[in-house]
Amino acid sequence: MKRVAAENEKRLREEIEAKRQKICEPGEKASDISFNLDSAMEVETETGTATQIEEFDYLFHTSTAKPPFDETYFANDNVDLAYRFGISISTVSRTFSAWMVVLDARLASLIRWPEHEDLRQTMPQCFQVAFGNKTTVIIDCFEVFINRPSNLMARAQTYSNYKNHNTVKILVGITSQGSISFALNAWGGRTSDKFLTDNCGILKKLLPGDLVMADRGFNIQESLIFHRAKLAIPTFTRGKDQLDPVDVEGTRGIANV
Repeated sequence: MKRVAAENEKRLREEIEAKRQKICEPGEKASDISFNLDSAMEVETETGTATQIEEFDYLFHTSTAKPPFDETYFANDNVDLAYRFGISISTVSRTFSAWMVVLDARLASLIRWPEHEDLRQTMPQCFQVAFGNKTTVIIDCFEVFINRPSNLMARAQTYSNYKNHNTVKILVGITSQGSISFALNAWGGRTSDKFLTDNCGILKKLLPGDLVMADRGFNIQESLIFHRAKLAIPTFTRGKDQLDPVDVEGTRGIANV
C-alpha cells in the first residue's frame, strides 16, 4: 500500500514539474490553443483521475515534503491561467492582449455622448429631487497597475504616489442612467485628476447650465466656470468642526444618488 502511494506521489510530482516547465516555455499561437475546460480540470494518475482541487490540495497541504509551488507563485493572474490551461505565460499574455483589441473594436461604438433631451427624459427620480434635470455626467478616474518601465522617463511619468506603484490612469464619465458616455485613453499614473480633466476634451462637450458630479479630488471649479457649468462634489470636512447646513444638505443629496 505504501509502495503504491509512493509511486502515485512520484508520478504526480513528475506531472507537476512538466507543467512548471510548460509555463516557462516561449508559448504558442492563440489560435492553436485548446480551451477545453474538461481536459484542463483533470490530471491523469496511475489509479484514475484526480480533480484540479485535489491536485492543488496536494500542492499546498498533503505532501510532507516542500511543495513544488507555494501560495505566492499563483499571485500573478497570468501564471494562474497558464497553469490551469496548460499553456505558457507568454501565450496567456498574447491571448489577453489580442482579445483587448477585439473588445475595443466591438464595444467602442457603444460609448457615446447623449443628447441633452434624452438625458432629461430619462433622468432618474433621485437625481431630479437632488439636482433637477441638470446632471450631465459623473466623472471619476481609476488606475491600473503596470510593470515598472525600464525607461526612466516612463517610470517617473507612470509612478502613482496614491497607489505607490507604476500605473496608468483612465478617466471615465457615466450618465445618471449608468451608461458610459466618455472614456479617455490611458495617461501616466503621475497625472493629477485636475490636469487629466482639463486636457482630455470632456469639458468641450458641456453646455451652459450642465452639472458635473465628481469626487473630492476633482478641483475643477475654475475650469467649469469657463464653460458656464457647475460642479457637485462632497464637502471637504478637513479643518472644520462642523459643516454648514447648506453643505450638509448638498452632501446628503450626492450621497442619495
